[in-house]
Parts: sequence; structure tokens; C-alpha cells
Amino acid sequence: SGVSNSDLIGYASLTQDYSKIIKNNSILRSVIEKGSLDTTPEKLSSKIKISTSTQSRLLGVSVTDENPAEAKKICDLFCAEVKLQIKEMMNEDQIAIIENGSLPSSPSSPNLNKNIILSLIAGFAVSVSAILIVKIFDDTIITREDVEKRLGLNVIGEIPYSSKLDGKGRRTAKMKLFVK
Repeated sequence: SGVSNSDLIGYASLTQDYSKIIKNNSILRSVIEKGSLDTTPEKLSSKIKISTSTQSRLLGVSVTDENPAEAKKICDLFCAEVKLQIKEMMNEDQIAIIENGSLPSSPSSPNLNKNIILSLIAGFAVSVSAILIVKIFDDTIITREDVEKRLGLNVIGEIPYSSKLDGKGRRTAKMKLFVK
């Protein structure tokens, strides 16, 4: 409908240009000043994510903050400032904010269910690993077969299980092996 392939390539190029200049320090400082924010441009920049699409001329802006109202405020201020700065820098009057920021209904992180499941899996893996390591490195000689297999000696006699209690009220198992 009147849009050529070269127009689309030009729009994609403009979108890429905008996404590169959008998080410059002058814009971030202006947002900090206008919003009376107690942060640095570097910290503010880490909260802001810009998404672009090669299929459109739209830029997406999302802000992550502990306070949802603060995230919305930063998003709105940032978009308004970007619009002003791009208008000044590139003499572009066709920049429009399509939709203002919205308050999120749920936190983006931490995801409690995901964290619980990952913790259970990690706990299970650590437990199984610990049991296997103990079992693999256990070189205790307990049975007649252990003596014959590990020491290569023949057993000529053994005293079976004793049900005597030790001094602490525990049953003890004592076995004496006589080897030849």
C-alpha cells in the first residue's frame, strides 16, 4: 500500500539508530533530573530494556524496578525524553508514544514456583550425589566376601552378630574374622 522495500529497509535502519542512541547519558541524566531519582545513569540504564523488530518501526521499552509505580514513572519519563531528544538530534518529527507505561500486576522476579522447583531438584541432586560418593568410597570390611575380595585372604572362622548393648544403650554388632 505505497510502502516499498527500500522504505522498510530505511525504517529498520532508523529503528536501529534510535535503539543505539536511546540510552545515552544525556537522556538518562535528564530522566534522573526530571524524575528526582536517586540513582546513577549506569544503574538506570541497567533497569531499562529496549526491544526492536526488523518487521516494524516500533521500539519497545520496559523498565524493571522493585517498586512498580517507580518503574512506570521511569518508563513514561524515559519515553517522553527519548521523543524530545530524537526530535532535537535527528530533526525527526514523526516520533510518537503509542502507549504509556502500565503498572505490572505481578512481579517479574523472583518467580517463587520456579525457585522452589529448582531448589528441590538441586537438593535431590546433591543428596543423591553425596550418597553415591559415600557408597563408592566406602571401603569398610564387613562381610566374609569383603575380606576375600579386597584382601585376597581366606576366612577360616567368624563370630556372628552379638546383641549386647553398649554403654549408651545401643546394640552393637561385633564380628571377628579369623584369616589364614
